[in-house]
Amino acid sequence: MDIKGTVTEQGQQQKLDLRFQGNNTSGTETSGGIVVNIVKVGSKGYIKAPAAFWAKIAGSKAAGLAGKWIESSGSSAVLGSLTLQSIAAGLNSTDSPLGPGIKKTSLNGKKALVLTQKDGSTLTVADATSPVPLQIVDKAAASKGELDFTNYGTDQQITAPKGAMTAAAALKNQKTTA
Repeated sequence: MDIKGTVTEQGQQQKLDLRFQGNNTSGTETSGGIVVNIVKVGSKGYIKAPAAFWAKIAGSKAAGLAGKWIESSGSSAVLGSLTLQSIAAGLNSTDSPLGPGIKKTSLNGKKALVLTQKDGSTLTVADATSPVPLQIVDKAAASKGELDFTNYGTDQQITAPKGAMTAAAALKNQKTTA
């Protein structure tokens, strides 16, 4: 399955382009103009990002990690929230009650049902035997955004990136080649 769109988190708009296969995730997250490549395979996570990202989260000395696949815990701050479970939990944590009724519609050529919250946010699900999410439009002031869910059942072939190393190893390699 793929999830693409924008979300607002802590006042910062983020663009997501993610693929999921079981417990594995790959894709990009863009925030403040910084594109971070992400791969999560099982309990291991991998991040490839520019110097600005590393400097922001770990200080200027970490800027040497730029452009390298860095292995981290799959539960790190960056990777921990990019699981199907955390996204599903986010769908279930709303402050706005549902409005009355369900509207029938179509989305990208698929029959769909739209559930609307009092704040105008919507959840569109497939009008099928398996009512999977197709789109979320969040209109809440603190979390505006839109996510599209596509390619259900597609085999994503998510694997660990070649040449990944720990941050310590990458920084050590940088010192020995400098």
